[in-house]
Amino acid sequence: MTSDATESSDWDRIEAHYPDDADLTLQVLKGHLLVEEILRDIFELLLSDPSALRGDRGTSFECHQIICLVQAMSEHSRGEAWLWFAAKRLNGIRNDLAHNLEPRSLEAKVASLIQFVTHDNPVVKGILDRLGTPEGMEFKAVILAMCGCLSSLKRLVLHEKSGAA
Repeated sequence: MTSDATESSDWDRIEAHYPDDADLTLQVLKGHLLVEEILRDIFELLLSDPSALRGDRGTSFECHQIICLVQAMSEHSRGEAWLWFAAKRLNGIRNDLAHNLEPRSLEAKVASLIQFVTHDNPVVKGILDRLGTPEGMEFKAVILAMCGCLSSLKRLVLHEKSGAA
């Protein structure tokens, strides 16, 4: 698969599966799944033999572990420190939803993540200031920023892997 096809398929999946008009809970769950899916793709690309992790004697990793492993394994991760912090926060919010029927402070936690990604991060803030964010779409902007950064990282890793082959 070419890197352009990879990036296109990532965006196609976001377009197909992110529910703009859903309640916040579903947006968090779907957004998390989209971020996690790209992270797992990158993780597999970073491994020299990903099939060793599959099958009866294989293993699996929780999302937090995948975030930490991809961050640790990718030489490009230092340039996007905000991404790892945001991914861990998003995973924490998702875990609150998965393990509590009535999670406390969901709106406040999401608002804090939105603030961090869209205002405290100068790169993302600059892009959003230039393009604008429609009211009510702030959380989607966070998911798009995270997925866009991860998709670019995936493209870099894929390019490096194909160049080494």
